[in-house]
Amino acid sequence: MGILNVDMMQMTIDAEGFSHVSAKANEISSYMKNALRHLGNFWGNDKVGSEFIAEWDRGVQGLFDTLTGVHDGMRYTGDGVKLSADLYKKSNVINTGLAG
Repeated sequence: MGILNVDMMQMTIDAEGFSHVSAKANEISSYMKNALRHLGNFWGNDKVGSEFIAEWDRGVQGLFDTLTGVHDGMRYTGDGVKLSADLYKKSNVINTGLAG
């Protein structure tokens, strides 16, 4: 078996890109949670206000769950791409050694 025709450097760069997107999703989530804590209780303390906050809580939690999913998905994808690049490098070293 010869050298594998895979751009391990580009894979490593792309893995770092996935990690960057993951970190940004986490930063956005943290920023939003902090900003929302500083908002007042404009909805009031009546039936309409209670209905609003119930819907609001579900919607905001869905948003945070989405951002957590993006964070985790991008991180795991980056880790997988980096691992694959490392394995390709090792394979090329082994294949070169066997061919020599």
